[in-house]
Amino acid sequence: MNLQHWAIGLFSQVFRPRPRGGIAKWGHENVALSSEESSGASGPYRVELEPWSSIIFRFIEDPRYDLLYVSKASRMGFTLAFFVVMLWWLAHFSTNIIFAIDTNK
Repeated sequence: MNLQHWAIGLFSQVFRPRPRGGIAKWGHENVALSSEESSGASGPYRVELEPWSSIIFRFIEDPRYDLLYVSKASRMGFTLAFFVVMLWWLAHFSTNIIFAIDTNK
């Protein structure tokens, strides 16, 4: 491998566009919940059970934004939706992710 091939490989990873098709579709095809994890909604991930999550998915898919802060009520499926986002991100990009939940509030 020469320097030119190395540089092309490096920059193609950094500057490649975000994948098309959507996080919700990817989640439905690649994420499945067991009956132990979700007794009422086992099987493939379905965004229609948490319609608000499609807003978050569209935000994440938009390349103009890189940072998201969310203030939300409990019991909304937020953690599951963001696990789907993190899995999608890790499947398509080699990067680090920070996900923090303040349990004191």
